[in-house]
Amino acid sequence: MFTDTRYETTLLPIKFSAKDCKRMKKAKGLVFFVIALLILGLGYTSFFGVYSWYGATENTIIRGTKSLSAGVELSKTGQVVLTPEAGSEITAENLQKAGDLIEGRLSKNGYNSVELGIDATNKKIVVTFPLSEGYQVYKIKALVEDIRGKGVLTIRKGETTDENGLPTGEVIADNTKLLGALTGKTTTSKKPAVQILLNEDGTNALASATYQMSGETLTIWMDNTQVGGYTIDTAITDGKLVVSSDTMSMAEAEAMAYKINLGPLPYGFTFTDIVELSSANPASLQNILIVIGSAFALICILLIVSYRLTGVVVSLGLILESALAVILFTGYFPVFPVNTLTVAGIFGMVMLGLVTVALGVWQAERIKAGLAEHGALDASVRGGLKGMTAGAVDGFIVAGITAFLAMAAFGTSNYRLSWLQNLLAGLGVSPGGYAVYPFVFALLYGLIIDMIVVLAVQRAMIATVSSIGAFKKPGLFGGK
Repeated sequence: MFTDTRYETTLLPIKFSAKDCKRMKKAKGLVFFVIALLILGLGYTSFFGVYSWYGATENTIIRGTKSLSAGVELSKTGQVVLTPEAGSEITAENLQKAGDLIEGRLSKNGYNSVELGIDATNKKIVVTFPLSEGYQVYKIKALVEDIRGKGVLTIRKGETTDENGLPTGEVIADNTKLLGALTGKTTTSKKPAVQILLNEDGTNALASATYQMSGETLTIWMDNTQVGGYTIDTAITDGKLVVSSDTMSMAEAEAMAYKINLGPLPYGFTFTDIVELSSANPASLQNILIVIGSAFALICILLIVSYRLTGVVVSLGLILESALAVILFTGYFPVFPVNTLTVAGIFGMVMLGLVTVALGVWQAERIKAGLAEHGALDASVRGGLKGMTAGAVDGFIVAGITAFLAMAAFGTSNYRLSWLQNLLAGLGVSPGGYAVYPFVFALLYGLIIDMIVVLAVQRAMIATVSSIGAFKKPGLFGGK
């Protein structure tokens, strides 16, 4: 057998000089300080915000806690009484259905803390919702107009209306012939748009009508408002229509698609006025936050006294968890929707903060126990971090499943699972959205934060700080 040895290579061991090793240790130490500074920076900006002033005018750069969107129990509120339109066939069942759909529309518009009372005796729905400081009346009226409409989508021939502005064109298709609606952007101008998908009956009706409409106008209406139109050149045979305009935002497109997918109300509603109710004390929310902040500061001091550097890391983890929780309710990142902060939501976030502390103490105690057993810092840190991962993951999974099922059963109508709702109804339990939703939502969101903070950030910081030469002392990690 012939062996060609011309191309044989030998792998030589890589040797690092003492200078290289020192440089790598410095880099590890730098990671700890970079993470710590980022956490402190995020904590400061999320709590206090960033503002600039031009004369007496304040401009918001980053929204802090004074920009929190508070729920009905923590802010001034508005109330509107919705009465079914004249001639509607009203029953307790369809009034309840209307209430569920209105609840879903409000939730999509960011109102996650609403009191919605269904008065079957007097045949009306009373809606109480939070009002932000400096709210604009026209925006609130636009919201009420949106939720009170029946939500019937019609596709019509022509754009003619009667003397009252009501459409008179022949109806080609309506909600009964829809598959649903999707949001996206137009292919050419990249404008926000809603794509309406018709079912087989609707597709056939649209194709049949547009074959005979060359040069005519096809219009799309939501209740009695025209939202789109086409000039027909060729027949539309794919059962797809697109609604878009120069003024439509992506949020408006998503709201329209959601309204279409949610389906129409059993009947439309009327209202006379929006009444501003006596407001909660504006200082109450700030007082609650001050008390919580003071309690967390005391916990951080106790952690640092008890566990030294490990306590510092756990305290930084608590600051990060608190900052990420606040961000959810302030609009810190404008691309994400702002959620409403309620007392139940605050309770859920505080509870998750205490979970962060408990898991951090667990880590610290395991490291402390390892130091007491064999005194080797590196081995104690590795053992302390390794031993708690499986237990923490199991806890997060169980709590996450529980929170998901609670959201599916008791969340607002757009979050519920129908089979679970039917099961509860069979057991005599009536799912209700807004009482439970804020707590469960905070719990789900908080569990995600905790997993990031405990299983990633805190572990990385403890591992890196323990590798810094100046800190490689058992006494700095709770040992002797």
